[in-house]
Amino acid sequence: MRNPILRNIGGRFYLPFLIILLLTTVSLRAGDGDGGQSDAYMRYGGSVRAIGLGGAYVSLADDAGVLFYNPAGLTRLKSRHNLYSMFLANADDRRYDFIAAVWPNIALVGDDGIPGIFFGPKATWGIGWLDHTTGGFQRRDEFDHYLGDFDVRERALYLSFARDLLVRPWGILTAGSGLRFTHRGIDTESGGGTGFDVGAQLQLLSPPLIKKAFSLRTLIPIRFGFTYRNLFSKGITLRNTEEKDPGQIRFGMSVAIPNFPDINSRLLVLGDREWLIDTERDGRRYFGIEYQRLFGDIAFAPRIGFNNRNEKWSAGFGLEKSLGGAVVTIDYAYSHQGDLYDDHRFSFNVNLGSLMGTAYHVLKADSAKTNSAKRAEYLQVLSRYDGKDGGGLQEACEALSDTFDESNSKRYDEFLGGLRQARRLHDEVFDVSKETEATSSALSALTAFGLAVMVAVAFAL
Repeated sequence: MRNPILRNIGGRFYLPFLIILLLTTVSLRAGDGDGGQSDAYMRYGGSVRAIGLGGAYVSLADDAGVLFYNPAGLTRLKSRHNLYSMFLANADDRRYDFIAAVWPNIALVGDDGIPGIFFGPKATWGIGWLDHTTGGFQRRDEFDHYLGDFDVRERALYLSFARDLLVRPWGILTAGSGLRFTHRGIDTESGGGTGFDVGAQLQLLSPPLIKKAFSLRTLIPIRFGFTYRNLFSKGITLRNTEEKDPGQIRFGMSVAIPNFPDINSRLLVLGDREWLIDTERDGRRYFGIEYQRLFGDIAFAPRIGFNNRNEKWSAGFGLEKSLGGAVVTIDYAYSHQGDLYDDHRFSFNVNLGSLMGTAYHVLKADSAKTNSAKRAEYLQVLSRYDGKDGGGLQEACEALSDTFDESNSKRYDEFLGGLRQARRLHDEVFDVSKETEATSSALSALTAFGLAVMVAVAFAL
């Protein structure tokens, strides 16, 4: 008999959420392009997986490429260190490279004070470098004489920070920010700019208003994301003209249905909706689907995405395998950039150090010094649940149910399965029985005392 923790939870619970994704993200109406914005080249994408998913990525995080989309997702990486590289494989004179590195839970100091906020055990830092070069442009004088070729080179340096802002029984809220420095060189002229982004991710666990309607098994696979790109920015200035970068607000939602249709597979559905600030350009919609399947020790994940930008649709796949002390992922994505060219992109991602799954947070809970810290780590165990018990899931649920979050005990018992719930019901019945027995004994004693008083009074008279 299959462990109840690992049983197939079924897709029917997520039908309302999938409908919401479809209604808020899919549109056949084409949106405007990105021309005229100094950061247009950065919107091509910094994560091959995200490109394969149509650009829908603000609510998801697995690799260092996420700092390109939502810095808040940096805390959700799989291991203590993450190295990421992406390159564009085209036959024309274009190059688009992106490299990044992330250090979760940096822990250079303790968690107290201002230094602890930014460099303590809950802080995560990421850095990325983007290089986009297009060659083959002809230099000509005013008489149209050919003077040679030149390149257009665009670069961006990303510095991002994130940490868990709130870890409570109702859910986990993560916040992040990103600072980028941009540069563009066209022939002999060049200019620079800056931009500042903020983001957040939310995972609900036991929110008071809806916890009676949705179980933990239903809420844990759902994640929400939000970003405000160019909250503050200074566009690149060339020839005394500044190219403005409009503010971009994006809201996203992802549903990762585990054990669908069996324990070795997972279905992921994502959708993003974007609004542009202070511009007449239309917003964009992004939608992606990924099916992950485990074949022995290799995970294979085909994916497809849609949006209303130039490329309209994209597709790709990922391969993941553990090699010694590292988890290596190779991703490929194809997208068609309108009438211009076809994109073929590859990325290589390496997770180094201890994996930050359920077992990792159980160990942190064991070493935590306060009850609030222990509770936070046990809640992180639940948030990392992906349909497979990586160790410590039962311990976390029982600790929360018995000690750290007794008000939601039944939710944790239901999450673990019927055996735990039956034991709790048995204990409750036993407690009621003991109370009833004690009450009955008290009534019997009181009755006997009353009879004794009555007999004594009768003899006295």
